[in-house]
Amino acid sequence: MVSSEQEEDFMEVKIEAWIDEQICLIERSAEVTPDDLKSISPDRQICAVTLPIAGLMGNTSVKGDDVGAITFEDMLIVTPDIPQLHHRPTELSTTIACDYVWTYGALDNSVAVVNNCGTDAVLAALILSGRLQPDPAFKIAAVAAATGTPNIVSDVLESLAGDRDLNRSVDVLMKLLQRLEARKKLQQHLLERRFKRFGSVALILLDDGEKINPALLPDAVYREPDLASARVIVAASRMSEKKWHIDIRLGLAAEPPMSLEIFDLPGFDLRWNEGVGITDIDPEQSAQMLNGRLIEWGTSHGSSRRLGG
Repeated sequence: MVSSEQEEDFMEVKIEAWIDEQICLIERSAEVTPDDLKSISPDRQICAVTLPIAGLMGNTSVKGDDVGAITFEDMLIVTPDIPQLHHRPTELSTTIACDYVWTYGALDNSVAVVNNCGTDAVLAALILSGRLQPDPAFKIAAVAAATGTPNIVSDVLESLAGDRDLNRSVDVLMKLLQRLEARKKLQQHLLERRFKRFGSVALILLDDGEKINPALLPDAVYREPDLASARVIVAASRMSEKKWHIDIRLGLAAEPPMSLEIFDLPGFDLRWNEGVGITDIDPEQSAQMLNGRLIEWGTSHGSSRRLGG
């Protein structure tokens, strides 16, 4: 018969979630032993992120590397909570993770283990596993979470942290980052002046086959001084030699009762403020046609403001 003490010896740490066998969320406890961690994946190196590990705190024989990571019991430890090793009081796991990957590259055949879904733990684990690049913006987000500074990444992750749903936190984060990247790329197109103006129509030329989130167009165009007064926005991406994917949005300078439904565009799905379609008409020609229709509409509706000029 096995005693209670022997049962504890056989107990492994409780695993709550996995991300692609690369990141593991374990139960939160006051302390976890090296053997507990190694039992998670015996054939791979364990990388403990922001974890309280038995025998580590105050152990003066433990040495850190140049970026602040620690090797202990054949495990990689990435945590700021080792005062005998870290000289910067605001050091965070994400900072160490970014510096580690910049220096040595992402982990291979390893498991990053966390015990919470807070910003610092999630970002550090994703960076170490190679699922996120070691962008300085993530260092800023981790500091923002620790200091309460407004930051969209940390605000989203901290709002989800209490649920302890690692998969959901990572999924929402990735979708947020995709949206932020789409906004950044659109702004880059505008900075490169990859646009033309045809009266009240702004035409943005995208890369061949490029897809954007058209909902981002109105604000981005409004912030560009040369396009701010555009009432209609057209974003065009070449699909083939004679086919173009076209997204159309109503600009922020448009005034009621103006609507995209005034345009008769065969093959386009149009609503009052948005439209999408595929055409063999050159984008510049399409923009000129739309501007001409705007002028006609403004004349017939007695618009007090000049349209199409």
